[in-house]
Amino acid sequence: MVGLLDIRFEHIGDDTLEATMPVDHRTKQPFGLLHGGASVVLAESIGSVAGYLCTQGEQKVVGLEVNANHVRSARQGRVERGL
Repeated sequence: MVGLLDIRFEHIGDDTLEATMPVDHRTKQPFGLLHGGASVVLAESIGSVAGYLCTQGEQKVVGLEVNANHVRSARQGRVERGL
């Protein structure tokens, strides 16, 4: 999924992880706005990698629940950033 949506991990710090995802034909809905599900994929991907890094890959980390509030829309050409 990360490769499919071109999610890129831009910064990995001691207690931070930053990733970006473009708003383009893969991540927008028919009205040209970022699809809410794509936002959740970005958040879930960051969480998964953060969990993996916290356990140094020695344990399997899975999500139990995702709750998302979409505060504002994003249009094609913009890059969404998650921390």
